[in-house]
Amino acid sequence: MLTEKQSDAMDRIIKGDTITDIARDTGCTRQTLYIWMKNEEWTVEMDHRVDVFTQAARKRVLTLLTGQVDAYVMNLWDIASDKENAPTVRLQATQYAMKLLDGMPKEDSKASATKDQDTKKEATKEFFTELKAVGQ
Repeated sequence: MLTEKQSDAMDRIIKGDTITDIARDTGCTRQTLYIWMKNEEWTVEMDHRVDVFTQAARKRVLTLLTGQVDAYVMNLWDIASDKENAPTVRLQATQYAMKLLDGMPKEDSKASATKDQDTKKEATKEFFTELKAVGQ
């Protein structure tokens, strides 16, 4: 089991602090830190913490991006719906929105592939039906 000092040092390494700063602040030598980092228990715990950190960061980034994509798609929808815009601009906005929607993150499951395709087809039909209604 890692000591509190080792655990704190590991957290700081993950945060990007230098070995020199960590050694100074913990009262250990740099050599001691390097010895800890070669320890199997350390590497297993480090891998675990990095995985947890990476998953949390990925989830946060996807959450932020999804919110931005939603707003972006709505802006494209506004451009495509505005009859004051040139028809080519409206068409390009529609095409770009469809490409963006097609590239949205999907479930990793192979079983969901058919469902995703059906959902995309349905969303595409609805999108163009609404767009056609706006253009009339």
